[in-house]
Amino acid sequence: MNSKRFRQQSRTVGLGAVALLTAGALAACGPEGASSGGELEEVTLTWAEAVGPEHWSAKGIEAWVDAISEESDGQIEVEIAYSGALGPAPEHSTIIGDGVADFGPVYFTYEESKFPISSWMGSLAWDHETSPVLGDLQTLGTSLEHGFSDELRAEFEDQGLVPILPNLQSIANNALLCTEPVVDLEDAKGLKVRAPNSSIGAEATALGMTPTFISSPESYEALQRGVVDCSLSHPRDAIAFGLSEVAPHMSLSSEGGFTGFIGTGVYFNEDRWDELQPEAKEIIWNTAPEHLKGQLVAGFTQDVEALESVESLNTYEPELLDALSDHQGGVRDSLTDSIPGGLDVEAAGALIGNFDETSQKWLDALKEQGYDEGPQTWDRYVEAYGDEKPDVTGFLELVQQVMDENSPL
Repeated sequence: MNSKRFRQQSRTVGLGAVALLTAGALAACGPEGASSGGELEEVTLTWAEAVGPEHWSAKGIEAWVDAISEESDGQIEVEIAYSGALGPAPEHSTIIGDGVADFGPVYFTYEESKFPISSWMGSLAWDHETSPVLGDLQTLGTSLEHGFSDELRAEFEDQGLVPILPNLQSIANNALLCTEPVVDLEDAKGLKVRAPNSSIGAEATALGMTPTFISSPESYEALQRGVVDCSLSHPRDAIAFGLSEVAPHMSLSSEGGFTGFIGTGVYFNEDRWDELQPEAKEIIWNTAPEHLKGQLVAGFTQDVEALESVESLNTYEPELLDALSDHQGGVRDSLTDSIPGGLDVEAAGALIGNFDETSQKWLDALKEQGYDEGPQTWDRYVEAYGDEKPDVTGFLELVQQVMDENSPL
């Protein structure tokens, strides 16, 4: 495989920098029958990261590398190319598929024609609990497990990508960050709004808004220059991309709202994965849930910061929520009328049914662990979690079960 490597030894993690984090080698024996005899060779891997090191989502890979280090002893090195140093988020499937980077997040929401089935399933990213924490964990667990479906895996494998943490719903519900408060249909009518994909853009259109498709890092400038009046974004983008500086009014409801975001996942270059020793694969796979833990811990902290940063936190009026619900229900009813190539009606129906079953399974399991006992509205979030963040231990145990069930090792 012809794979470009970055060999920067500095730990400086400024904008666009490539930072070296070291993880170790597994000194103990690997799987029985491994050709290496348990000896792990030195290897350097490159991670393509679209955001800077201060962004909450970047804390995932840093936590993952730390976990690898704890399980090993100095043989595996991971170089993180922060801030799109290897190319912007919409190009990550090519960057990783071509071996410019070995692994990293693939933002398939920006490449709907390349990943039509995954993008099509993203239309269901609203059908879940919308209360804080419970909604985040239900959607993250559901999208991860459902992402291992044969049809979804095949889409990425056809592009030379091995799913590690596939099809993650990183946003339970998009917030509306605007230059002026928006709570009802009259407020929304005629506004220009940034949308991350066509599904969410269609929701904006249903409310009388005009969507423009802009990536998250470009949202600040679009708002600042008046290209858009609002951004449909993760609530954390108020801090992560500074959106509360130019759009200080956040609208977010625990009773429903805009579709979330099933639009990214962690994938490995297939050639690079195949040439790794079994012991190295085992370390990478078994510690992958630490990536989710790192993001969740940092994300819950940033939720508090984001809610505190806005000038106003608004709840939608029932008429707006009803209009959104009507639109989303229509999208669901018509999903089988817009089946992407590669699926027949029976397979499409089975995929949707599996998503529903998986979503309910995760909701039931999380309720059993008490995740529905926290605050159920966003206006109580800061008070509840300002000092002590939610414990995700039980959630990660469920994630580990999914990883074990879908392990390629």
